[in-house]
Amino acid sequence: KSLVNKTIIIFVLKLADFALFITIALGLLMLFAYAFTSMDIPFRLYTNMHMFWGGLAWIILLIMAVSSQIIPMFYVTPIFSVKYLKILSISFVISMLLLSIIEFIAIFTGGGYYSQNGFVHVVVEVTLSLCILFFSLYTLWIINQRKRKVKDVTINFWRLSLAMPVIAISLYWINLIAPFIQNTKFELLMGILFVFGFAISSIIGMMQKIVPFIIFMHLQTLIMSHPEKMHLLPNMQTL
Repeated sequence: KSLVNKTIIIFVLKLADFALFITIALGLLMLFAYAFTSMDIPFRLYTNMHMFWGGLAWIILLIMAVSSQIIPMFYVTPIFSVKYLKILSISFVISMLLLSIIEFIAIFTGGGYYSQNGFVHVVVEVTLSLCILFFSLYTLWIINQRKRKVKDVTINFWRLSLAMPVIAISLYWINLIAPFIQNTKFELLMGILFVFGFAISSIIGMMQKIVPFIIFMHLQTLIMSHPEKMHLLPNMQTL
């Protein structure tokens, strides 16, 4: 099971690297366009794509990969389903690629079915949102199945982090059916929920577990050469 888990984390991390590569490529392209004004590119489209691939795809895939290892290890939960993670990560990347292609088609053809409110665009966006929603709910379910029911404040960071995409996607669906927030304000709200609510909360939750663990392992190695000082080694909870 451990070997399978290592295989899936490498697979998802490769997809995260792919998302990061696209993010860097788009950033460099815009940099060249600023340097050489003869390159007439639709900057709004490119900044949106840059944000989608860097602020959404890369972060979600990275957290998806790392959480599949961190959560079972530190919270004694069931392991993540390899099949679910593989299907989910591939579906997510395909949806991102389709959304990017549709955005470019909409700009260069004038819209139609591919415009921001067009049928094809909405279908792909809903598919993308379902992938994120499934990951959030599935991970929350995994956390609730943990065997060690001890009080741990770090698990609240994970719960908060995973609740944010659920709230964001619910707002997206409501706004899609009956728009109640202007487009620019809505984008800002989604950005706050995903960056501060989802990404930063999960990073804090991870670091509060990983850093004490690394310190403990380092101190344990050091103290091996001084067994008489073993009593000075603080336990993980103290750290």
